[in-house]
Amino acid sequence: MSAPRALQCSLCGGTLPPPLGARKVVCSFCGRPLYYAADDFLPSLVIEPEVSEETIREMVRRLLRHPYLPGDAKRKALLVRSKRSYLPFYLLAGKRGGVLRTEKETVITKSRSLVDRVETGYNLPVRGIGSNVTETVREEDSRVVLGDFVYLYAASALRGWDVRDDELREMVMARVERAVAAAPQEMAKEGEVITPDIPLSHVIQKGVESFEHAGELKVLDQHVFLIYVPVMTFTFRYGRELYTVVADELEGRPLSGHLPFRRDWGLILGVPLVGLTGYIAGLFLKALGLLPFSAIGKAGGAPHLLLFVGLLLIGATAAVTTILSAAWGLIRKPYRVAVAPEGPRLESSEADLTSPLQPVTSFCVEVVKAILGGNRRD
Repeated sequence: MSAPRALQCSLCGGTLPPPLGARKVVCSFCGRPLYYAADDFLPSLVIEPEVSEETIREMVRRLLRHPYLPGDAKRKALLVRSKRSYLPFYLLAGKRGGVLRTEKETVITKSRSLVDRVETGYNLPVRGIGSNVTETVREEDSRVVLGDFVYLYAASALRGWDVRDDELREMVMARVERAVAAAPQEMAKEGEVITPDIPLSHVIQKGVESFEHAGELKVLDQHVFLIYVPVMTFTFRYGRELYTVVADELEGRPLSGHLPFRRDWGLILGVPLVGLTGYIAGLFLKALGLLPFSAIGKAGGAPHLLLFVGLLLIGATAAVTTILSAAWGLIRKPYRVAVAPEGPRLESSEADLTSPLQPVTSFCVEVVKAILGGNRRD
């Protein structure tokens, strides 16, 4: 959809700029109100920043002081670039109405009686046995429905941004009335304007029309706007790597990004695991040394004892190698800090690495399974 070009007043012939936020314009030469009726018009709106850039920078500084990050991140992280971008969204508003046919369920309770009259010639009372029966009756019901609708959809796939647009949609929906007309050419002077790459027809078909109930509720009136939301992107260099943080300029919250992980956390957690494993293994070996092997051998129970001790050794080896593999993963596995609106979180920056002790663990587990399986078959 191409933007409308400059207009010409039909009364005085003056040249007017194309309409921005509404079809109605006023001639700046003669004051005559004009209405742009062509189909190539899509009002462009923008929600102006509500948080200062300094406030957002302070939020980023707090992120750099997070315990997940290296202690010198705030001091050594070099800000390479800060850039404002305008992310596009389609705002669809209008009225929907029609005849809505539904089924109305009514619960009816009926009383039934079994009457036993005795003909005796005397005026005897009637004896009856009564019972209540509940029935559900379904009746067709129809009503005329008329209501407003307002939907907001992303106008761009935002490839490479890793931004959760649901967070932005909530903020935009709460500020729709504050949006003002804006020209993308003017916004481009302050930052990057992301071009919409999702067809409007696709949004209307998959969005508004999909909410129609069995084809009975129709869109009676619809207005479409292109609304832009400002965000700030900060790019840092720490060591040899580049990291980014994206924050919105409406509430000053982080939206997405990645930051370096404090590698000594792996050592802080991994080394005690290794020491604890060694201590437990020492206690286990000491307990084995206290077993009276000679007495049990004279009594003829040596084979069962050896089998029991072997199972214990294999199980202990599997447990020790599992704990050591966890410690190895904490020390060697590459992590990074993912930035999200709910706060920083850890994630692996590469595919999971296989511990060199993993084959030993797998072998021990298979041996235990084979021995226990053989005993069950016996």
